[in-house]
Amino acid sequence: MKTEYLCAQYWQWLQLNPAQARIHRRQQYETVKQLAQEGCTEKALVANGQAYEIAQAIVLSLHNHHTDTDLIETKEDMVAFAALASGLTKRLAEVKTHFKAAKSLKGARQQLRILAPLFACHFDILMLMRQLDSSLNEGEAFYERQTLMPRELH
Repeated sequence: MKTEYLCAQYWQWLQLNPAQARIHRRQQYETVKQLAQEGCTEKALVANGQAYEIAQAIVLSLHNHHTDTDLIETKEDMVAFAALASGLTKRLAEVKTHFKAAKSLKGARQQLRILAPLFACHFDILMLMRQLDSSLNEGEAFYERQTLMPRELH
């Protein structure tokens, strides 16, 4: 998987160690919040991109769905993935890259759709993924409209 914010070796380690990756994701998210509060827009963008890619590595790792705890973690992973995609999009918009913002949401939606068949036996996870897809779709449409506005003026 090609990453923009993480090196390939770290990405692989994250996929092989989802429990530790969740810890890294939470820590990185705290870093994003701190940088955003301090007004460090560019650094918050990079940190958010890293957190998003950590979340992406987690949802793309193979999960064993044998216990209720595993299913709860999977749901939390899905929600974190979508939330971090939205956060990254917000940060991209702050630096006036609306096209890239829309593209990142589209990529997140595609990832969810690719993963959906893996959860065919888990209706509640599929419904959650559908809700997340819908929410990401609304955001994508919003940012796509933002990219069209400057073009319409000329």
